Amino acid sequence: MATPKSPAKFRSWSSMDSIDPADIRRLYDPESSTKSSSVRCVSTWMFSLLILGSTVLFLIGLLVGYYVKESQNLDTDGTIAHCFYGERSDGFSQEQVESAHENVMYLLSSESIKTLKREFSVHQNQDTEWDENSANFVKSEFTKYGLDKVSTEEYDVVVTSPNPVQPNRLEVITSAGQVKLNLTFGIGQKPNVNRRKRAGNEETTSHPVQPYVAFAPSGNVQGYNEYGHYGRTVDLVQVNNSGVIVKDKILLLRLGQITVAEKLSLAAQWGAVGVLLYLDPADLTEARVVSPDLHKFVPYASAGGKVNTANPYGGAVMVPAQTVSMETATFLLNSMTVPSAPVSWLGGLNTTYTLQGQYIVRLIINNIKKVETVRNVVGVIEGDIEGDRNVMVGASRTGDMEAGSGVSMGTINLLELARSVASIRRLEKWLPRRGMKFYSWGGTKYSHAGIEEFLKVNGILVQTKVVTYVDLDLYTRPRSDSLRTPSMDITSSRLLSHLVDKVASIVPDAAMSELSIRDSLSLNVNHYRKEVSPTGDFHGNKDSLYRFQELGIPVFEAGFDLPTFMMNKSLHDKDHHYRYHLAAARVMALVILNLVDDNILPLDVSGLTTSIDEALIQTADIQGINELIDTLRTTSDVLVTTANAFVVYIESLGSSKVPLEARRVNDALMMLEKVFVSPLINRNSGSVLYETDGEGRLTVIKEMVQLSTLTNDWSSFHCLLDTFSDALKQSISVLQLS
Repeated sequence: MATPKSPAKFRSWSSMDSIDPADIRRLYDPESSTKSSSVRCVSTWMFSLLILGSTVLFLIGLLVGYYVKESQNLDTDGTIAHCFYGERSDGFSQEQVESAHENVMYLLSSESIKTLKREFSVHQNQDTEWDENSANFVKSEFTKYGLDKVSTEEYDVVVTSPNPVQPNRLEVITSAGQVKLNLTFGIGQKPNVNRRKRAGNEETTSHPVQPYVAFAPSGNVQGYNEYGHYGRTVDLVQVNNSGVIVKDKILLLRLGQITVAEKLSLAAQWGAVGVLLYLDPADLTEARVVSPDLHKFVPYASAGGKVNTANPYGGAVMVPAQTVSMETATFLLNSMTVPSAPVSWLGGLNTTYTLQGQYIVRLIINNIKKVETVRNVVGVIEGDIEGDRNVMVGASRTGDMEAGSGVSMGTINLLELARSVASIRRLEKWLPRRGMKFYSWGGTKYSHAGIEEFLKVNGILVQTKVVTYVDLDLYTRPRSDSLRTPSMDITSSRLLSHLVDKVASIVPDAAMSELSIRDSLSLNVNHYRKEVSPTGDFHGNKDSLYRFQELGIPVFEAGFDLPTFMMNKSLHDKDHHYRYHLAAARVMALVILNLVDDNILPLDVSGLTTSIDEALIQTADIQGINELIDTLRTTSDVLVTTANAFVVYIESLGSSKVPLEARRVNDALMMLEKVFVSPLINRNSGSVLYETDGEGRLTVIKEMVQLSTLTNDWSSFHCLLDTFSDALKQSISVLQLS
């Protein structure tokens, strides 16, 4: 026999951990066996006869035992009194499961991350064939690790690209016909250089991304220029209320807050003929703003993906669009006159922010259509007991679209986690309760087209089968020098709050291994809401989480905010042996493994319902709606009480065996997020009703109040309250298992 070992709270680890499988702690200590010689006392035929007889007797006994057991499980009315399922095929106790999880976490290695990064970087420099080569690299790695299934999903997507013969152009002309500005895009822009050393000390340089808006239509349009903030509905309403007409104008909009596709769609709905997009310094971190070339840099953007603000009676109509530099945006704002923009609209450019332009802007967009093949690589580890449930783990597979973006680290961490899980499963004979699906997403620069196309085909399956989506695009981002120590930044659904706190108390700190992350670091846990980064189109996959949140799937991601002096001009954490990437990866690994192996899903029902109740209390402070919110609060009080009773019921099930009733509990837990997804109301801030702002108020209600006040139309607001009330009542029903 073998002796199971007891896990410690956590073990120290080095950023230079060995990946030698012999270094991991085994779940069992093999007991030594002694060999002794013996004399054969029986002949071969007699030995065979004994074996045959024993086998027959064993089968008879097995059948009799099964009959007796089934008879004892029957009530007098012929029904089964107690039916249990969920016995682990690997026979692991809870201690052994925890040890397996620890071994997965500790097998994650900075040395392996370095090796993978070096190998993957070779594929990043293959230019037009990069996506296919990188997909093949990921697929070969998954296959090498011994995952149960490995496949590549391909989708053909029609996108636009700049016409090399007729580049896009921008002209600014006075009413008298004098040309004040004449720009041709894609010519003269300083490349973003990202040098890497390859074999033989050869240096390679990545090519800059062409400055244009993917998926935007072509056209030759002109009109007076106007400043429209982020181009949200509430922004355009404020422009209209100021006496400035949007119709037939070209809007100058800041990137961020909502997707580019939504900006172009809303502009079309309001009658604008074109859109110019720019990065405002106020929306960027200090480390980015100090870049000497940033004011002349013309970014890339993508108008693909889902358009929440599309005309419900037809497809999403968008206007021609082009990105411009901060320098060009400053010139355009300088040419504008009264009225002044609202104070909250002021940005970081050295100019006065006003709304009405006095120059005619002519925008010539010559984008051409082409078909791009988007490839997702999928690696699967099958679940042993609940094979129809899985945790999705994804990362963007993208090239260095901007020097120093570090987005390829997501792929590296995805591969390293898959390797570690597969290795421990093989070495320790550990069988995960639920499945794990590793997705290497393609099409990131096209508004995450790999995710979009996947969800178009598999959206229903994702809603019914996926427990959680974990985004592995780990980041180490610089903050201002006022931040003197590293801070771990976690974004997750509220249902995962308790699990995150538990895991942070186990994983050791990157710099002080004798302490856990919870003990030693500033830990910021942000409850997820849709926030579109102004650099999201070319700075990674971080904003893709809301695609899953819109389906009611709890989401999770993690990273580190580091003082700028620690970054040493490297977003890849190279000078720290990837230790911060590794620490974040270990937190995420333990979160995934708990979701995979716990009998009852570790989702914090009480935390979710309490946060909704508290948000309603804060929201009632908004002037003029407190009486309307009171009705919702009454229902919310019932929800909190029901949730507390639900938690007590879960605890009563015990942990030694999991009855079929646990399946119903997990079904209810997986349904809870989905109840609060409202497809009935188009909103710019996301599709989850209980999103809150920094003050704890329900974001969607706050924004709807602001919009209703500006338009003096409260019909949509009352519809929203009815929808929210129905969601609260449905969630009560779910938790009552009715």
